[in-house]
Amino acid sequence: MHRLVAFSCFVVGLSTTVAQGAVSVTSLHQNSTAVTPGPGGFGVLTQNDVNNLLPPSNTHATVDSTPPPQVTDGPDAEAFQDIQTYVGPLAFLSPSPQLQLDGNFQTQLYKSTSQNSSNTFQLMLSLDASHPYKFAVISDTSNSITFTGPSGVIASNTSGTLLPGSYQLQVLQNASNGLTQDPNDNATFSLSILSVPEPSTLVMLAIGSISLLGYRKSKSHV
Repeated sequence: MHRLVAFSCFVVGLSTTVAQGAVSVTSLHQNSTAVTPGPGGFGVLTQNDVNNLLPPSNTHATVDSTPPPQVTDGPDAEAFQDIQTYVGPLAFLSPSPQLQLDGNFQTQLYKSTSQNSSNTFQLMLSLDASHPYKFAVISDTSNSITFTGPSGVIASNTSGTLLPGSYQLQVLQNASNGLTQDPNDNATFSLSILSVPEPSTLVMLAIGSISLLGYRKSKSHV
């Protein structure tokens, strides 16, 4: 009988694992821009790729000053955002138990004349409870990635607990020929905000595990 009760508690605990707390996205802004002088150096050619809707998407802006039908050697300036993984809210202010975001952002300039390419990524989050997290920056050639919260800047390549409040993940890249910025920027990061099991579920799992252990010990002494 004791074994049945313990096993029931253990199974119920496993089957009723429910996350407490939620992650919500309050705003998102993505913008990739490429700019180059027009044919013959007159005028300016600009391309923008913008996304302000969830989920985050891949954006890509590329511009070439060589007009058709001339032979071109490729784009003059290019910027793109590659969202490799996104698991989380699919609508603003819609709660989700967790969030996973992996992205690679690059700006590229291919000629020595005046081009500009830029990336902007701003994701605003709200947590209504404490959540465990992992924040990794794999590469960031221009120090363009920042993750901030109620207590200030959250260091890259860290893990721990995020307290309730508002958070912002931001990537700002700007590459310009003739200026001090690196003409080729690369930024790759991974942010994981993990779900939190209900305390009652953890208690039930603990009771079931302890009861099963006690039952086995009592059987060994019989």
